[in-house]
Amino acid sequence: MSKRKQRTRRPVASAAHKKKENGSRFFILLILIGILFLGGVYFYAQSRNKKPEPQFQKHGELTFYRADSTKIKKIDIEIAATTATRMQGLMYRSSMDEDKGMLFIFEKPEVQSFWMRNTIISLDIMFADENGRIVTIYENTTPYSEESLPASKPGIYVIETVAGFAEKYGVTEGAYFEHIKN
Repeated sequence: MSKRKQRTRRPVASAAHKKKENGSRFFILLILIGILFLGGVYFYAQSRNKKPEPQFQKHGELTFYRADSTKIKKIDIEIAATTATRMQGLMYRSSMDEDKGMLFIFEKPEVQSFWMRNTIISLDIMFADENGRIVTIYENTTPYSEESLPASKPGIYVIETVAGFAEKYGVTEGAYFEHIKN
């Protein structure tokens, strides 16, 4: 007696089954191509809608003085005196020269509070009363932080400079400033 191996036969797929399988693969391929296309369109649109970085615009000059009236340093300033310009502040700027800053002017004395949301660079933030006397300084603030940085007393002025400015030039609480507009 001879022993023969029995082979298992694989069923042959019907033409209809093959056609259905190929149709499913084609449909999946079309979906993937569509997703890639829409993703490309989305990222292209995002890159086209990107706003240019705000540029410094000189609106005046500001001079810091020690409490004994000794001149410390003069800087060029951009003035933020409207709600829109105060809200924008120095957000989205990737750099600022040491001899430049922003002066925020509010309508009435209140305890002002700032944060660093959407602010790329570290700043020194100086709060001043209605006479221009500096009452609170936050040095080397953390970019993008949403931590509230409040003044210790009511005031109408806030000055922002690059981080390290206050320490480098010896601007301390009790110092004051004067500014002129262009």
